[in-house]
Parts: sequence; C-alpha cells; structure tokens
Amino acid sequence: MAYDSSDADYSSEAELAAVERWIDPATGKPNYSRFTEHNLDERTLAAVELYRDAHYPNIKNAATALEVPYYRVYGRHKGRQPISHNGGQLAVLTPTEDQALLIWAHRQVMCGHHIQIHRLRLHVNEIRRASGRNKSRSAGPAVT
Repeated sequence: MAYDSSDADYSSEAELAAVERWIDPATGKPNYSRFTEHNLDERTLAAVELYRDAHYPNIKNAATALEVPYYRVYGRHKGRQPISHNGGQLAVLTPTEDQALLIWAHRQVMCGHHIQIHRLRLHVNEIRRASGRNKSRSAGPAVT
C-alpha cells in the first residue's frame, strides 16, 4: 500500500483544530475556568474529540483532565447520545407508543422480571426509534 501524504495532512489539520478548539496554547490545559454541570456536555464532547485526535493516550486521561465521569466519555465515544438529543426524559408518548410500553411492561411482569428504570428508558427509546420520532444518529442506546 502506497503512502498518501494528503491523508497525513488531513489528520494533522483535524488534530490541530481539536487541540486549538479545546486546549489553551499558553498553559496546555483545557479551556475551562470552571468545571460545572452547565458545561458538562461540552466537556464530554471535548474529551471525546481530544481522545480521538490522540491528544490523550486513553479515555481515562481525557476524562480526568476535563473532570468528566469515565463512563460518560466512554459511552459517548461508543456512539451514545445525550438525553437531550432524545427529547429529554419528559418527552410525551403518543397513545400507540404508550400502549406498546404497557404491553412490554405487562410481559415483563408476567415473565417474573422486575421493571427497572434503566430498561424502561431503553425500551421507550426503542419504541420512539421504531416509530421514527427519535432521530438518533447512532444505532446504540440513546440514553447516557
């Protein structure tokens, strides 16, 4: 396989763009003066981009540097989307979707399974995705 210099130029430009966007050139640290709940999603995206661009050698270092929970960065790296991307946790179901959810819950109880909130959220996302109301960009679960 021949070496293509245009690929190297593109990757270095992408790396510079992510580093310039999220890292302060004077200090070499992230561009955040405060790590609050209000900028958690932005810091999560920054950690994923900096990890993908090889600024940090692993996800743990990226999560630690930006003070984001490890599994949040790991999940976003694997393709999961934030709750707000789904319409939030207060999204109203249509009567048909509500009926499908009740059927699923009844089946779970009849099989002897406990209905857990995490499984319930995943099933709601699956119902919304099947009805076309959830425009998630990934094939994985949409709840993080």
